[in-house]
Amino acid sequence: MARDYTALPFEYLEEMDHLSDAEYGRLIRALQQYSITGEEPERLSGQEKGHWKRVRNREDRYRESFDTADRARSERGAKAANARWKKAKDANACLRMQTDAQACESMLGDAWDANTETETETEANNIPPPAPPARAGEPEEENAGEERAEPIEAPPFGRVMSYFMDHINPMPSSLAVTALQHFTEVLCADVVIHAMQICQDEKHTNWQYLRKILLRYERSGIRTMLDVQQDEAWRDEGSGPKGRRGAQEAPAGGFGLVDLDAAVEPVEGLVAGYGRRW
Repeated sequence: MARDYTALPFEYLEEMDHLSDAEYGRLIRALQQYSITGEEPERLSGQEKGHWKRVRNREDRYRESFDTADRARSERGAKAANARWKKAKDANACLRMQTDAQACESMLGDAWDANTETETETEANNIPPPAPPARAGEPEEENAGEERAEPIEAPPFGRVMSYFMDHINPMPSSLAVTALQHFTEVLCADVVIHAMQICQDEKHTNWQYLRKILLRYERSGIRTMLDVQQDEAWRDEGSGPKGRRGAQEAPAGGFGLVDLDAAVEPVEGLVAGYGRRW
């Protein structure tokens, strides 16, 4: 499904309050035209020209986030449709088995009646045996060559984005999408989804709270659900270590880490190139 709107954050009003109404209007018009056609504006004559590249790049990130979420929804729909198709086919197979069983029972009854009417054992043995009912799990002739559709499994990042948009924030920022992709690659999708479930249990369904949990996992060396279970067991006991690897520095070029015991986030918590905290 194609996106039919342009994302205009409220912060544009504050960031561009020095622009006149005409300049602001030309910038927004050019942005919407770019969102529809992908073409750069031909004329930006005033101060709005200095804001163009930044709003254009942000629009590109919004579109990418939307496309990722749209693909995840499509994959979930295909998976659900495949499950419904399989259930319907299994139900039809079960109905056919019941019909065959009733036919077999009727044939056995006819054979018994014929046997009681015969005068000799030879005549009774000449009665052809009834065909056995179809066994469960055996393919029928009419469906022998039919291939079953394989269920479609969503990719790890698609699962993470789907859960995030359903339970945390339906309209994530581009920075949150980029960070979630990083954590999915480092920690794995199941660990990231488990962190979201913790946010739900603790009634803190927001990105900032989730990000602190994920950063603690990354710093502590937690990479699998087994690591999560051990970590939670240690924290419940109140005497174990905070993590198997202890406090580690973030890899070069990675995302900054937050010390949960500190009152103020360090300067390294800034994302390189954006100049804003998440």
